[in-house]
Amino acid sequence: MIQNKIKYLYKFSLFLILFLKLNTLFGQYIYQGNFEGKNNTEVYIKVELIKLNAWNCQNDGFNYTIDYNWEVSVYKDGEKLENYKFYNVQFYFQIPLGSSDNVYGNITITNPGKGSAKTSTDWYNTKFHNCDAIGLENIEFENLKIEINSKDFSSEDFYIEINNKPLPIELIDFTVKNTEYGNELFWSTASEINNEYFILEKSDDAINFFEIAKLEGAGNSSQTLNYSYLDNSFTTEISYYRLKQVDFDKKFTYSKIISVANTLTAEFSIYPNPVVENINIEFLSQVENEYIVDIFNQNSQKVYSEKLNISKGFNNFTFNIFNNLESGVYFFVIKDSKGNIIIKEKIINQSRL
Repeated sequence: MIQNKIKYLYKFSLFLILFLKLNTLFGQYIYQGNFEGKNNTEVYIKVELIKLNAWNCQNDGFNYTIDYNWEVSVYKDGEKLENYKFYNVQFYFQIPLGSSDNVYGNITITNPGKGSAKTSTDWYNTKFHNCDAIGLENIEFENLKIEINSKDFSSEDFYIEINNKPLPIELIDFTVKNTEYGNELFWSTASEINNEYFILEKSDDAINFFEIAKLEGAGNSSQTLNYSYLDNSFTTEISYYRLKQVDFDKKFTYSKIISVANTLTAEFSIYPNPVVENINIEFLSQVENEYIVDIFNQNSQKVYSEKLNISKGFNNFTFNIFNNLESGVYFFVIKDSKGNIIIKEKIINQSRL
């Protein structure tokens, strides 16, 4: 029997110890979590237990190792970093009836990626000793302890509350692609439990997010489901997105942040300014759309509003409203059909001078 406890002493100045919950979902044993470090750096970790290997079965227990798959990804400002360097990432499985406090994952990770590994050997104290019938379901699991040593993590201990409930969703992927029609977002779930709806959130700076869409969830499902959304309203060079998954009891979780470069942002030309009679708007659009033009005075009172049907290609609109307005400062605002502001321009009206 192997009963020696494995102990490791780390002398790195920067480290992070994290505890994740184990989730059993349709026969799967998965630990996963997102962890924020310094400099807008985020680490995503997923560990899936695959197989229990048992031998030397006795009346009071057996030796075992666990085969598992691992995935480690790093994001900075929402963009995935392929060449990020860790000092090390190591796993420790906390199993109450094992002889070790922490069963070593038997791997040291220094770069993001995916792989397979096998834990170190441990002894499990139990009266169940039929080696041919032993599987993962015969082991009692608690936390996975992860030690992350990196320049972007301070010397703090982080803990995630133990929760043996299944994950509300198992998210397979979440991607975005810039196309001639706008930013196309796709995500897929392998399973859903009590999933009421998704909220798709957007940000121009990866810090302040706002809702752009709400999509109904499947409730409960064990089949792969696909979701999509087209966002054709963007005014900055980069757009950031994240998913907010909401349960029927209104508890929610966030996905990782993804980003895309907006190469199709329209350029507006508004002239003349100051305006004496008419004002013109010219721009190119990659898609057919509907915009709303609102004009406000200095007191934030709306004095004019009009819907514009936008064609794909070159667009030109002329407004002669300023002859009917008092001279002074006005604000010319263009919004998309969802109410997102695309452009806001200060206009000087000199038509009555």
